Amino acid sequence: MKRARGVLSFSLSLAAAAACGGPGALAGQALEAGVQAYHAGRYAEAVDHFHEAAASPATAAEGKAWLVPALMAANQGIDFSIVDAAQADPRYANAVRVAFGLGRWHKGDPGSASSWVGPFCERGKPGYEACPRVRGMLEAGGPPPDPAEWPALAGLPLPEPAPGQEGAAENVAEDAPPAENVPAGEAAAGAVHAGPAAWLPHGAFRVGDRVRYTPNGGPLWYTGVVERVGPDPDAVAGTTDEAYLVRDERVDRRQWLDRQRVAGMEREPFWTGFFVGDWEVSVPMAMGTIERGGETYRIVTGGMRLPPLRVNPDGTYLWVVEEDGATRVIRGRWVPREDAPGLVLLHGDRGGDWSLANVTDRSGLQTFGRDQIHLSSDCCTYLAGQRITDGAR
Repeated sequence: MKRARGVLSFSLSLAAAAACGGPGALAGQALEAGVQAYHAGRYAEAVDHFHEAAASPATAAEGKAWLVPALMAANQGIDFSIVDAAQADPRYANAVRVAFGLGRWHKGDPGSASSWVGPFCERGKPGYEACPRVRGMLEAGGPPPDPAEWPALAGLPLPEPAPGQEGAAENVAEDAPPAENVPAGEAAAGAVHAGPAAWLPHGAFRVGDRVRYTPNGGPLWYTGVVERVGPDPDAVAGTTDEAYLVRDERVDRRQWLDRQRVAGMEREPFWTGFFVGDWEVSVPMAMGTIERGGETYRIVTGGMRLPPLRVNPDGTYLWVVEEDGATRVIRGRWVPREDAPGLVLLHGDRGGDWSLANVTDRSGLQTFGRDQIHLSSDCCTYLAGQRITDGAR
């Protein structure tokens, strides 16, 4: 069976799937392509395929199960929400635990690995036999197995070849998604590679430096001058230690700003690199009150979790979106913002161009422990995002 290398073109895959059984066939093809990429050592590519498989009801359980070792083998962030979701199907729960344990062992944490292949495993559930087998390997004190061996050791499910798929992917592009619908200037900008990059640490700017800043972490940025380097003496202790007092250049206005809302005048890698990675997307939560019958009620709206977004360093993105009760995978391109940190996802959810802005601050990190972003578009209400890793850049 021939299989295209690199990132599959969504539109051509969809056409092939329509001819061979619709969305279920597409999902099966994504799972099969992910397994093949994993066994070929192309772990980052496998992650993309398993995200796609996990988004389809036809292959959700298998895709999530395979996503756990693939993320770890690709050295990408993984938190317990992903592992919990992968364990939800009892058929694969033990396999996921063993795969995660192998990953922890590979990362140099045999103690954690022992828990995952020991007390966390469930007797009487499918795949339990893998737990004592791997636990024995751990206790023997040898080196951890190579990631290529993890699926077999864990007993992860293998997909059945989709009927009629032989050769269906022969005409699929081997490189990143085509950019024929993207203006030439945007395509060139999006082709620039942007590896993951941390926001500048506190103290990167000194008194007198001209900077760009955003007052609320949103898409609007202004220019100003640093007048003091924090902490803010009048703020609640611990909330604005990593801050700058910035004077706006246009009006006589000063305010203390978290370090993640301040950037230099010239473009730096973190302007786009900060956004590279996996993001959990949700509808923002809002609270209000209403009066009814002499009683006051608090109303909470939003907060619904949506499928995830992946921003790749090569100027492409993978976004699983919900439309009319079903999921769809968008493989598109992003371009840098011209005048400030941030990037724009071209032709994303509901056809809109979505701007990504960093809204992380010290208070948010203390509350959530993860970087925060906003996704905004002229087409729709803005969305919230949290990085799918613990800690912050």
